[in-house]
Amino acid sequence: MSSVAKISGVGFLFLMHVALARLLPDADQYGYVVWAVSLAQLLAVLAVLGLSQTALRFGSRYLARGEHGRYLALVRMASVRVAMAGVLIASAVFAWFFFRQAAYGITTRHEVAMIIGLTVPLIALGDLTGRIAQAHQWFALAFFPERTLRPVLVIVGSWLVFSLSDHSLRAEQAAWVIFFSTLTWVATQALLVQLKRRRTLGFAEAGNPMDVDDEKRAWRQAAVPFFVIGLMSIGMAYGDILLLGLLSDGKETGGYFAANRLAQLVALPFYIIVGVLAPRFAESDAAENRRQLQSLATVGAH
Repeated sequence: MSSVAKISGVGFLFLMHVALARLLPDADQYGYVVWAVSLAQLLAVLAVLGLSQTALRFGSRYLARGEHGRYLALVRMASVRVAMAGVLIASAVFAWFFFRQAAYGITTRHEVAMIIGLTVPLIALGDLTGRIAQAHQWFALAFFPERTLRPVLVIVGSWLVFSLSDHSLRAEQAAWVIFFSTLTWVATQALLVQLKRRRTLGFAEAGNPMDVDDEKRAWRQAAVPFFVIGLMSIGMAYGDILLLGLLSDGKETGGYFAANRLAQLVALPFYIIVGVLAPRFAESDAAENRRQLQSLATVGAH
């Protein structure tokens, strides 16, 4: 199911960028949009703080052991911290651009970045929710809302704005379409995961604070390397686009972004394998089944 979601997601993402490139009036404005989206993805990693991967690792272990109290305590802690960090980062971005506008005026690129910067807490929470769904092995909920629902909403929303605005779509309007599409994706995914978790776990309560104190240290220790790895990964994926956007115009940025995304299709099988095997690795580790771990590693390598 995750393979289908990721493959279809690549197609819908490609169609989304084709639609934006066709509907926006020029290449410069398309470049502004993709630069702002890249910036939001980078800032979302700072908001996640490595907690989404931590929730996947420990959540899978707790669910396999039936330790629902510890699992719920982990989810609650991660959700609160990710939401707070995301709101702080989005507020800082908005404030910086607002004061820059007051002092020096603001360009279209900065206005687009300010709008899409509001998606930072949403993207961070969406990533966490997806990892929680992976921990339960609900792969449809983990991948389809982000990789299918969001691009479709952006395509439909952009076309509607284009049709209702005398066949014109500005970069600022596209940014608002992306914001509301992201909001719809995250709200839908969170609601469905919450409802399904209620049916699975019932009304289990989070573990006693004293009972999870020893686990919190392990959560923090695990989150640090996950944060560093995530930051390095997103830096390699978007750092060149962000740098090019600062040093060049929107037309060059948009063209480079399109070529870069086509090249990344080569890595699609890797992402599919990781998404499928990650929760199974955690379960095998919780059961201390070394033979199963070796078998999964061999299957993944091949």
